[in-house]
Amino acid sequence: MKKRQETERREETERREETERMEETERREETERREETERMEEAERKRQREGKRQSEGKRQREWKRQRREETERKEKTEKIHTLRLY
Repeated sequence: MKKRQETERREETERREETERMEETERREETERREETERMEEAERKRQREGKRQSEGKRQREWKRQRREETERKEKTEKIHTLRLY
């Protein structure tokens, strides 16, 4: 009788320990998945920020080019008018 109780207790302890190990493994895997997801999301946000920064730089360069061309046209027009006056 005593041996059987010992065996049952040992088996119950083994089952409990196995369950705890499995739960710990699941928690660790879930944490790893969550961290990987966070890293991927941060990388995506970084790519988007870079893309916005690049497109903003492109937009600024285009604006400056247009202003420069407009200024050059005005200067040419003024030169022509000035030459006509003389």
